Amino acid sequence: MNVLLINGSPHAHGCTDAALQEIAKALNADGIETTIYHIGAVPVGGCVGCGGCAKAGHCVFGGPVVDVLPLAEKADGIVFGAPVHYSTAAASMLGFMHRLGYSAGRLLAQKPAAIVTSARRAGTTSALEALEKVPQFCQMPLISSTYWPMVHGSNAEQAALDPPAAVRNDIPLLTEKDIECRVQSVSRAKTGRVGAVLLLYKDARVDMRILDQVFGPGNWQRTHEVINGNLFCNIDIWDAEKRAWVRKQDVGVESNTEKEKGQASDAFKRAGFNVGIGRELYTGPFIYVELADNEFYSEGQNGRKEVLKCYSNTRFTVTHVAYNDRREICELVIADRNGNVRFDMNKRVQGPPQTAQGGQGTTTQGNAQGQGKQAPRGRQGAPAGTPAPQAENGAVCPICGKPITKAEQDYSVRKYGREACRTCQKAL
Repeated sequence: MNVLLINGSPHAHGCTDAALQEIAKALNADGIETTIYHIGAVPVGGCVGCGGCAKAGHCVFGGPVVDVLPLAEKADGIVFGAPVHYSTAAASMLGFMHRLGYSAGRLLAQKPAAIVTSARRAGTTSALEALEKVPQFCQMPLISSTYWPMVHGSNAEQAALDPPAAVRNDIPLLTEKDIECRVQSVSRAKTGRVGAVLLLYKDARVDMRILDQVFGPGNWQRTHEVINGNLFCNIDIWDAEKRAWVRKQDVGVESNTEKEKGQASDAFKRAGFNVGIGRELYTGPFIYVELADNEFYSEGQNGRKEVLKCYSNTRFTVTHVAYNDRREICELVIADRNGNVRFDMNKRVQGPPQTAQGGQGTTTQGNAQGQGKQAPRGRQGAPAGTPAPQAENGAVCPICGKPITKAEQDYSVRKYGREACRTCQKAL
């Protein structure tokens, strides 16, 4: 197997090359051959739509677009790398890719592709978006990652320091005590049932504890600076082997309650994410929890839309979390403040308890183990106590009580993290 890595920087041995060298090193360790091709420092123009390649079989303007064809044909996969110029990918690399894709897309189709970019500070995400277009149009499956593939630095030496020193394998995974649940939104489904979408997050103190634990209290420091009116946080980590400070930086967003403090805390957590802290939260499932009547209230109408909010004492807590060998969440259980299981990514939870927040009444819905089940609410015209209709697999929609097929069940769990019939899926 051979992978072609294309360096779209005018500098043959700059930051982009440093990133490609790291990729080549990882591929070589798995027994995969690699070839790095540099498009050169001469400006590469874009496609002019002359149609000459249709007759010649290659771009009639020649240059690196033609020189790379034997390597591209031989390659089993291709990595495109480019620096950031004016907050997007370098123009020569974009011109190269446009002409290559238009004139030789047949050689690229169905070959896995990956993207990497480099920058001194910002613009990497917009550059990645620009670089991804050509592989997508050429039917090349894009290789994903746990974070955007980028390096930072003013030269190759700084770029080489970026990933190894600041993203370590010994960054501990977050525990149940580290993860908090926040209600992102509350909405009413067409069935009349009300539910909340939950987000997983961590407090800034968790980042501080992990930085102390992994690097030592005296081997990291935090600073803030304002760049173009935006508050950035810098986390500098001392690399004893290279005897240099390695910096991770990111920008924060303003808080609705505490503007400056909230923005500083958010910038710090985002910078900590670049170190490797809490990346596993982004592998979690979509979390939707049905709410009991006394867990939410209506603030009235905003135009034609009803505004729903959770009461201040409505709390949800992560009681169990587990990860696979790729540091992805594979088990997640969330309970309310009374200990009732309200979400389990691997088991069915039968709706909210009627007494969830100390309300009146004694009727309860079943838990994840199916104990104490009652017929789902919301079935119009069915007398109280009438058993819900059953599908061949015995599954029913927990929202409306209608039977659901195995295909509907599998699709709903895969996409929404819970069971629902086709009609109720539209309201999730």
